[in-house]
Amino acid sequence: MACTTGQKHLNRYVAEFAGRHNARELDTEVQMGLLMRNGKKKQLRYSDLAG
Repeated sequence: MACTTGQKHLNRYVAEFAGRHNARELDTEVQMGLLMRNGKKKQLRYSDLAG
């Protein structure tokens, strides 16, 4: 099976879907609050992503 995500970003991809799976029963408003709280002071630059 071919992996188009790449080994470099595979852990982020898996963590994203694990988080979505774990939050699936939460209200949308609660999910958005968690997203905003956990994403504070984090920035993903294109150069880091593509480089």
